Amino acid sequence: MTGHRTRITSIAYEEQNNLIATSSADATVKIWDTRSSNTKAVFNFTGHNDVVRDVAISPDGRWIASAGAEGNVLVWELDTGKIVKDLAQHTPNSKH
Repeated sequence: MTGHRTRITSIAYEEQNNLIATSSADATVKIWDTRSSNTKAVFNFTGHNDVVRDVAISPDGRWIASAGAEGNVLVWELDTGKIVKDLAQHTPNSKH
């Protein structure tokens, strides 16, 4: 498997659809189909501005959640690749 430009920080596996999600210090989340002989990611999610520290896949494989070092948790819809929730961490001194 090739795709991330820097180290992988987290891996999640979803058994029903045989998917692997990886997060990386390159600020991306990638989805891999383990049934495919292709070694490239089937989805590439960008939306974080810093290291993506953790990734999770919902049990039904419909949603991906990723947590970034910038304090955001993003929820992605796997079918469309769109961010459906941005759970930004707001600190008392933030301007959000």
